[in-house]
Amino acid sequence: MALAAEGEPEDQRVVENDRFDRLTWRNTLDECPALRQLRVKGEAKRPGFGGLLADLHAGLYKPDPHLLDASAIRANAEWQRAAVERSWDSKEWGQTREASVLDEVLSALGTLAAGNEALKVLDEQVPVLDEQVPPVANTAGTEPADASAAASPMTPQQVRSVARAAAHAAKQEVTEAQQVLAGWGLDQGSLQRLPLGRRIELAQRLMHEAKLRSLAEIVGAMRALAAGLHKRRVTARAAEVVGVELGRDVTRLVPSELARLAHPLLRYESMQRLSSGQALQWRKAERQPQGRGPMIVLCDTSGSTAGRQEVLIKGLALGLLEVAKRQKRNYAGIVFSGPTECLPFEFPVGKVDPEALLDFAVTAFGGGTDWETPLREAMRLQLAAPYRQGDIVLITDGLCRLSEEFTSELLRMKKDRDVRVVGVLAQAGANAHDALDFCDRVIETRDLNAVAAEVLGEVVEERGP
Repeated sequence: MALAAEGEPEDQRVVENDRFDRLTWRNTLDECPALRQLRVKGEAKRPGFGGLLADLHAGLYKPDPHLLDASAIRANAEWQRAAVERSWDSKEWGQTREASVLDEVLSALGTLAAGNEALKVLDEQVPVLDEQVPPVANTAGTEPADASAAASPMTPQQVRSVARAAAHAAKQEVTEAQQVLAGWGLDQGSLQRLPLGRRIELAQRLMHEAKLRSLAEIVGAMRALAAGLHKRRVTARAAEVVGVELGRDVTRLVPSELARLAHPLLRYESMQRLSSGQALQWRKAERQPQGRGPMIVLCDTSGSTAGRQEVLIKGLALGLLEVAKRQKRNYAGIVFSGPTECLPFEFPVGKVDPEALLDFAVTAFGGGTDWETPLREAMRLQLAAPYRQGDIVLITDGLCRLSEEFTSELLRMKKDRDVRVVGVLAQAGANAHDALDFCDRVIETRDLNAVAAEVLGEVVEERGP
C-alpha cells in the first residue's frame, strides 16, 4: 500500500510542516506496515488520528519542530495540540529526542509505541464523537469565544493522560531499541545500506525475537571483551628506535640534548631549540603486527547445545567476529550439526550484512554432531583468496571421530596453507585431546563464559615467527 498516490495523508496537523516533512512522513508510513496499520485503526476510531501520529513523528525526528499557532489550526484539533505540547514539555520526551532526532528507525519505532499508547488511552477515557466540529474561521474581528469548548471533547486531565502515555512509551521503546542495536554493534552507518522498512524490521526482530533477546546481553559482553583485548594489545605494542629527527618531544630527547638542558650556560639556547621543534630526538616506529589473516569459526548447534549452550557458542562466535572487524580480517561463520547439516555465512572486511548477521545468530539444526562436514567446508573456503591462511576455530560441546583419511588430508592442508586450528570444547570428555589431536590448541571447559577471554585472546595475539 503506497500513500504517495493518495494526496496528503494527513490534513489535521498541529506541527509546522513543509513538503519535505510530508514526504518523510509518507515514506515512513510506506516502509513501516505496523505504523500504517495503526494509522488505519486509529482513523477508523478517531478521525484525525493520523495527524496526531504525524505530529508525534515530527517531534521525534525533526531537529527543531514548532507547533502551529493556535489560531491556525482547526477547532476540533485543540486537544491534539495540547497533547503534543504537553508531550514535548516532558523530561522523557527530551531524553528520547537525544537519540531519535534524524534517526529514521528510532523515530519510527518511537512513534509506533507512542501512537499505540495514545490510542489506548483515548479508547479508555474519551468517547468517540458522532460528528466532527467544522473548522473555525479566523476572520479579522471575529473572536471564537466558544470554539475551544465546542471542539474539545477532552478534559485537561485526559489530555495529560494521553501526553504522559505517549511520552513514556516513546522513551521506553527508543531506549530499548538504541541499547539493543548498540549491543549488536549496529549503528546508523552499518544499517544505511538497507531500505528503511528492513531496518525497522531488523530492530523489531532484535527487540522481540526470543533467541535474539537472549543473545543480546552476551553478545554485548563478548563485543566489549573483544574491544578491550584488542585495545590492550594495540597499546602494548613496543616502539623501536629507528633513527634521529628534529622535534620537541622531551621524552624522546637524545642524551646530548638532555645534557644541554641541564647546563646553566646552554639551557637557554636548548629551550629555544626545543620550543621551535629543532631539538634532536629519537625517531621511533611502532612495530606493526602481522595478523593471522582470515578467520573461520565453526559453531556446533547439535541437539545437546539447545538453550544456554547454543547462546554461549553463538556469543563467542560473534565476539570473534568483533575481533575480525577490528583487525580488518575476513570472517566466515559455519553453523553445523549432523553430516548433512552445514550452512556458511560470510562476512568480508567492511561488509557485514546486518540481516545475515542475525540469521547467523539464530540458525540452529538440533541434530547430531559431525565435525568432518564443517571442516571440509572450511577447507573449501580456504581455497578462495579471501580466506587463505589464518585461523579456524571449532566451538563444540560434543566429541566425534574423524576418519584417518580425512585427518591426514586436514593436516596436510594445515601445513601447505599455513592454517592454525583452535578447538574449544565445552563439557569435555576424558578422550578430548585424542579426538581433537588435529588442533594446534585445545581449550576445554564446562562453562564457555569462563574461557571467553582465553579464546578471544588466541586470535588477538600476534602470530609467532
